[in-house]
Amino acid sequence: MNPPSIPLSPIPADVRERIIQAAVDLYAQAGHETFPTVDQVRRAARVDMNAASSVMREWRRQQTVKAAPVAVTIPEAVAQANTVALAALWSQAQALANESLRSAQASWESERGELDAMRQELAEAYETQAAEIERINAQLLQQAEALERERVSGRETLARAAEAERSAAVLAVQLDSAHAAIAQAEARADQSEKNTQQARQAEQGARIAEQACQSRLESAARELEAQRLELAETRAAAKHSGEEAAELRGRLAALLERSGMESEARAAVAYDSGLPDQAAPEYPEAKPVKTAASSKRSKAPARSTDKPR
Repeated sequence: MNPPSIPLSPIPADVRERIIQAAVDLYAQAGHETFPTVDQVRRAARVDMNAASSVMREWRRQQTVKAAPVAVTIPEAVAQANTVALAALWSQAQALANESLRSAQASWESERGELDAMRQELAEAYETQAAEIERINAQLLQQAEALERERVSGRETLARAAEAERSAAVLAVQLDSAHAAIAQAEARADQSEKNTQQARQAEQGARIAEQACQSRLESAARELEAQRLELAETRAAAKHSGEEAAELRGRLAALLERSGMESEARAAVAYDSGLPDQAAPEYPEAKPVKTAASSKRSKAPARSTDKPR
């Protein structure tokens, strides 16, 4: 029993036309000497292998030379030979049958050769397609490996980018702290400059106050000198007037106390009380005498109660 045949899916008309047209074009390009292979037709028509092989089998069968049909009517020679002998008729019929058999056999041999050639072409096309598939699989594997390497590299790059962002954030915080410190330092520098200016102004005010105090001391000394001269004249003119002398002593003592010169006041009082030996050294020729206290006060920097402007 023959195995049941597997029904093939019908080939669309447009696919069949593309396959036949590709086969005709390739056959014409070969000079009508050799049939195109199934793989060539498949590539040219851009169809699958099953459709190409099926249509190419029919197309090649159509291109082969068909056996001449056997005459169904009795030839004239047979009719004429019928009267001669039945053996001659049988012989002629046998010759025609053998000729038809040989023609069918030649056609079968040709078709078998075409089938073998097509089988060989299919095998070669399969091997070529298998090699191409293997090459494509290798390329896909290489691309997958390259993609995986790129993915790993991308993850590493993202990790480095995240680390860089964290470092940048830390540096930004440090930079802000540095800016704040710089601002504080500038503020302190400005305050220090202001303090320096204030100190210079205070020093200048102190110098002005010292000069004013020195001027006041010199004026007080001149006034004291004038009062001493006036006191000497008053003593000479009013030795016999106690009340006037007492008043003068009081004025002189008050003036000396205001000037901070108590030692001169005591000497003047002692001199006016009749102690010329003790007071004379302090009032030689009624000239102004600078005591140790007055010398220290004149050398000491003057303290001014006035605030520097």
